[in-house]
Amino acid sequence: MRRDTNKSRLKTKSERPVRRLLREGAVPSIFANVPTYLPKSEETPISTKKAGSSSRHEDETRRLDELEFSFNASDDITHLSHSDIASKLQSDSTVPHGFITIIVGDSLFIYLLRTAQDMPKIVACICLKPDMTVVCSLEDKRVPAAQYEDLLMNGQVAKLSQMVNLMARLKSWQDVSSSKPF
Repeated sequence: MRRDTNKSRLKTKSERPVRRLLREGAVPSIFANVPTYLPKSEETPISTKKAGSSSRHEDETRRLDELEFSFNASDDITHLSHSDIASKLQSDSTVPHGFITIIVGDSLFIYLLRTAQDMPKIVACICLKPDMTVVCSLEDKRVPAAQYEDLLMNGQVAKLSQMVNLMARLKSWQDVSSSKPF
């Protein structure tokens, strides 16, 4: 005997019951012959808080903002003494190879020393003054500030990365000293 309560199917009633099948990909959740001593499975809602692409994007944006803030905080040298700046430059792995730092009076000198026929010569130099302005020289000639002002903020150095970029620029000019940009 058929116990189907769907009225439209009852109208097309046949003697043989219709075999019901699960849809493709469906997971059975109602079992008729389950013993009563087994607990009924309560459906736990799936949390999509972390699963959505927008929440992953927000998490990634937040993480990148934190990294940027951390980098900017460690890159700021406005509150450091010249000896602290020299120490940071010596420990920074991005500093171009060959530069030497020394403090003379109240200025920090960062210079590139080359030797020719066992004679040392300063081929490039950056002088960081107490007011955080810089003077650069290359091959015993002063480099016009217009050649590196794009690396500074209002004519002053405020970040360690600015110093590293200035050192790299001087070194590249020294490497191609026959075609100086000034």
